[in-house]
Amino acid sequence: MSCPINSHYELCGNACPVTCYGLSSPTGCDSPCKEACYCDDGFILSGHKCVPIPDCGCVYQDLYYQKNEVFYPPSQCNQRCQCGADGIVECQSEACGPKEELKLSNGVWGCHPGSRGRCVASGDPHYISFDGRRFDFQGTCTYNFAGVVVDPGLVNFSVVVENERYGKAAVTRLVVINVYGYMVAIQRDMRSKVKVNRELVKLPLTLDDRIVINQEGANVVLQTDFGLKILYDTIYHVILEVPSSYHGKMGGLCGNFNGDDQDDLQLPNRQVVKNVNVFGASWKVNITGAKCSDGCDKGVCPVCDASELEQYNATSSCGMITDPAGPFGACHSKVDPYKYFNDCTYDSCAIDGKDNILCKSLQAYAAACHTTDVAISSWRTPAFCPMPCPVNSHYELCTRTCEQTCASLWAPTKCTDSCFEGCECDAGYALDGDTCVPMDRCGCVFDGRYLSEGESFVSADCLQQCKCQAGGVTCSAFSCREKERCDLVKGVRGCYKTEAECSIGLLKFVTFDGLSGGPIGNGPIEAASLCNRNSSAWFRVVADIQSCAGAPASVARLHIFLPKGLMTISKSKKVWVNGRSDVFPITFGRLSASAKDHSISVQIDVDMKIKLSDAGNVSIHAFEGLSELVCGACGNFNNDGSDDLSSPAGEPVANIKQLIEAWKAQDLSCNAENDKTLPGFAIPGNTAM
Repeated sequence: MSCPINSHYELCGNACPVTCYGLSSPTGCDSPCKEACYCDDGFILSGHKCVPIPDCGCVYQDLYYQKNEVFYPPSQCNQRCQCGADGIVECQSEACGPKEELKLSNGVWGCHPGSRGRCVASGDPHYISFDGRRFDFQGTCTYNFAGVVVDPGLVNFSVVVENERYGKAAVTRLVVINVYGYMVAIQRDMRSKVKVNRELVKLPLTLDDRIVINQEGANVVLQTDFGLKILYDTIYHVILEVPSSYHGKMGGLCGNFNGDDQDDLQLPNRQVVKNVNVFGASWKVNITGAKCSDGCDKGVCPVCDASELEQYNATSSCGMITDPAGPFGACHSKVDPYKYFNDCTYDSCAIDGKDNILCKSLQAYAAACHTTDVAISSWRTPAFCPMPCPVNSHYELCTRTCEQTCASLWAPTKCTDSCFEGCECDAGYALDGDTCVPMDRCGCVFDGRYLSEGESFVSADCLQQCKCQAGGVTCSAFSCREKERCDLVKGVRGCYKTEAECSIGLLKFVTFDGLSGGPIGNGPIEAASLCNRNSSAWFRVVADIQSCAGAPASVARLHIFLPKGLMTISKSKKVWVNGRSDVFPITFGRLSASAKDHSISVQIDVDMKIKLSDAGNVSIHAFEGLSELVCGACGNFNNDGSDDLSSPAGEPVANIKQLIEAWKAQDLSCNAENDKTLPGFAIPGNTAM
């Protein structure tokens, strides 16, 4: 069992340990010993953590508060108190703001917003603004969903959504929250994980005690200390709530939150328009190279007539949402069912009822109901919209999975006050990321971050590596080697190559990212090229592998294409430029080539260097500037060999042999008179093999 800092594991320890509350064991406690984590010598239990005795907190009105904790005593509504040094509590009068009220939220008394603004994006995407205006906008770009545009000293934040084409419709695939200097990205189909400043992090997660992110049922929920809350079901339903203090100070697709739904289609310059597409496009985030549209595909939105929509009106379909006697009837007074019903029928019709779109629409309304703490009835069955659950877990209509995680065994987790439908771990198990594990296999919490047993991470500067092991988290010195950079690749921080080599030898082929195999076969293959064919820096390297006269296969020639020309070199130190014979050394546009005793070297710009030996071995060196920009049999140079076995169409292949076959170029013969022509370029005859 891993234990928190300043504590250790005991098989049979005191079940009534000494705590800061009274500096003694609880009175009247005579429980037998139990297996648990206990404070080290010189430390004492303060709430959920072990602290030095001088760092104990305060007891006020028979309640214990940790040192420096700020609290509002339940019996003194106008008092704000803080636990100081030596157990002394200091209080001062502090009335809540005009739009706040003293209430219990997330288990803590304090001044909380009396009313909140709520904005929803759901389905194709259908929007409900802060002020209740419903509109449809089917853009597939990245947009400012909501953000502060008038800053009167409030905490600044913004929420960005990225949409994508989904059959004939468009849905939200990514939600990005920028607050307190953090960029938190919640991605579609990615449960129990988020990206924080591009780094993939497992949930639950606490950032600076100001941002808390949890998996709550089927939803990822982010909350801040100032009352911002966002829920994304990682399918297509987003709910954003902001405190009333932001009234009239917002902008984006969610509107200005001023209480008037008539001016919600407001551009960044505050001009109000009537055209939804003009409004939506005005809040687009321009991303270089992004291929998207600010509206329906080719300007034509799916249209469903009344007869097509009618088939989804039944109470066994979308009509379940509006049925007063149905499972959601108790929610109707809290969340308008007709907005969700209309979205459900349209989306179901738009994609012909495919891809369980009905179930997703019903799930969206269920989540909206749960956020208002309404008790809905069971609506799923084993035959209708079943929710599959991982091993050692089961489905519950109303569960608080946030409180049933491995991390919650270390310390209380700040969850919302709501329950949600989702998969709950069976008795004796706890949630470890997205799986349920026996409690004795739970991991560690380190600086607000949960790590599974055996999991490690590297610090932002790659100078330290921390790992969760039995007994807690241990950190050790770490550093990158020569020709490596400290970077994030696919969300994982580590040391990655700044230079990679692809080798094509007599019997073996090795990609840029180290995947190897053989034999290399026979015929020309596209070894490496710049993926962007429209770039002025485009190049293409074709290796002509031949086994002439029964000799072992080797690279006989290299064909290097540029946008306006072709250089061909042979292992016998021959060179042709655009089909004409030439001599080394040679410079041709962005190419330079020279011949030495046993090899030829070619340089393409500053990012690629190629060497062809007289034995027919090729080494292609790609430098950092080409990382993730190259295509071909040599791979994409993304420091991840697991995705190298891919065809030009992106389809997986089984092995190196199939990889080389998939990247075959047009066939070239050993005989000069039979040489073929690659598209758009003449291939010179080979007179000296």
